[in-house]
Amino acid sequence: MWFSLFVVVLVLAITFYQGLQGLFSALISCILTILSAGLAFGFYEDIYFAKLIEYQPDHGRAIALLAVFILTLLVLRLLTDQLIVGNMHFPIYVDRAVGGLLGFVTAMIIVGMLAIGFQMLPFGSRILGFSRYALIDTEKNEVIPLDDPTVEETVTRASIKDWSKVKRERQSLWFAPDAFAAGLVSHLSNNSLAGRNRLKAVYPDFIDSLHRARAGQSPGSRMTVEPESLRIKDYRDLKPGELYVPERFKDAGKDMIKFVKRAEDPEVGMKRIAISAVVRSKAQDSDNVHRFTTEQVRLLAIDRKGGDPKEYFLSGINAAAEEVRYRLVQLYRGEGIVRESKEGNPEFTFVFEVPDKAEFTPLYLEYKLNARAEIRPSQGVSNQPSKASKASDEGSKKKKQNTVSKKSKSEKKTSPKTRPRRDRVSGIGASQKESQFSDKLPFQRALTDYNGSDIDVGSGVIRGGRVIAQLDNDWQPRQGNNAPIETFEVPEGKRLLQLSVEKLNPLSWLGQIMGGAVDKIGNIYLIDAAGKNYRPVGVYAIASVSGRQYFELIYLDEISRGMARLPKFTRIKKNNLRGDYSYYFLFHVPPGTRPATLNTGRNNIDLKPLNLVAR
Repeated sequence: MWFSLFVVVLVLAITFYQGLQGLFSALISCILTILSAGLAFGFYEDIYFAKLIEYQPDHGRAIALLAVFILTLLVLRLLTDQLIVGNMHFPIYVDRAVGGLLGFVTAMIIVGMLAIGFQMLPFGSRILGFSRYALIDTEKNEVIPLDDPTVEETVTRASIKDWSKVKRERQSLWFAPDAFAAGLVSHLSNNSLAGRNRLKAVYPDFIDSLHRARAGQSPGSRMTVEPESLRIKDYRDLKPGELYVPERFKDAGKDMIKFVKRAEDPEVGMKRIAISAVVRSKAQDSDNVHRFTTEQVRLLAIDRKGGDPKEYFLSGINAAAEEVRYRLVQLYRGEGIVRESKEGNPEFTFVFEVPDKAEFTPLYLEYKLNARAEIRPSQGVSNQPSKASKASDEGSKKKKQNTVSKKSKSEKKTSPKTRPRRDRVSGIGASQKESQFSDKLPFQRALTDYNGSDIDVGSGVIRGGRVIAQLDNDWQPRQGNNAPIETFEVPEGKRLLQLSVEKLNPLSWLGQIMGGAVDKIGNIYLIDAAGKNYRPVGVYAIASVSGRQYFELIYLDEISRGMARLPKFTRIKKNNLRGDYSYYFLFHVPPGTRPATLNTGRNNIDLKPLNLVAR
């Protein structure tokens, strides 16, 4: 109630003030407020992931959104007042009435952005007496006082025993300024302010997503986790009868659960899919327990070609008890899940109810905030080769495997006269280390000890993903138990260029600014002798980090290739690229290609002295 009351007072106050300023001033304020809101939504996540995720993981989104919005609005208003010194006069009633109407729109956006910022903070499911969803006990027809400190005995999600008897009712702030602001920006991102991504494509219901992120299993559970906390193993369609309904009973005074009753089949036109995923131990709460709700595990998918993405939420999971972990049990919307963390990274089987359509395509899975893992078609169980064929493929691949030349780690001797010119402003220059056309990883043996995210590997070939591996003292892979990686997947009719470059520390303040900009924008591309451009499909580096040798690889899958932007490294940082290191960009080019120049975002670096030709 208090949150809604503050919202109403602010909206009315801003409306009254704008009405006094008149129609012309209110119109300018309205336009600038809309532009500022669009800019804030367009850049707040980029700022968060680039600068704030390490230092303010829970508060960073709100800080970035409100900082961009408020600063942009203040600067634009100040510049406008300096440029437009006159005013337009209208009849007094028209001036006040239309000014007040435009002022109301401005107030709704300003207060809406402030309300959204507050709802991004880790306050729990209730903020100043307001909760997006009220939980109703269908037996008693009473509101369950979830996380309400005003009642004597606080009710948490863990204390609700039977979620099948709980109904959710959506509530809104008075005037609903947050929904107004988010809806306006979503509409603009689909139309006049459209960009590379659309708000609706990532958050079909942005206001709901704010509640889901905060409404954890308990007030102490984490709202955000590290981006690499989730890894997809595979997914499959569930057969009828595979999902069970937990039945509670008492045995010797203790609450017990049995899994005998099978869940009803999905409605006509729907089916259930099971996604096997690994949630890393670093995503657990401070007491080494994983706590999350069915709304904090989200599947984004499209159900028809060219359609907008839709989101689906957890409706089942593998049982907690070790002896029945193979059983999949039904969950209800909003229900809390608790899993004690044991040694290693726990594996979950997440169940979702989705449309039963041939066009249905899962895009990615999200666990809490930040952890997103892309779901690839090759991860579908029906698309996976049999174990026998895998073994045959791996055997034949090892027979054909040639020892990778040690020259990829040694420096190529070139005279100063033939060494390509460096671009010190962007911080990238052609290296003296060997560049070559090869689909092999730069090691003498297969990579089997690694981690990362969205890794798609089969038969020794990596098709995409981020790989991080610690190397031994000889800069070679350590022995591990993961699927071996020996080569890159290269499309038919293409060759893989591994272009060695060196990252230079820019020497001036201008160079530092430009270098940072290029690192973020990733405006890097290869130009061949015929003038054709090629965007990078990946990048990898080998460097020493805190006295240990690491290999980090980013390889874009076939869906993402061709995009101008490459993600940033997470383990190997800019200051690690000193002394003995390797840094390579990867390009797919057709046979016969002669690389001529490398565009770094500022200058073209001459590659002709390297005499590279795709055979």
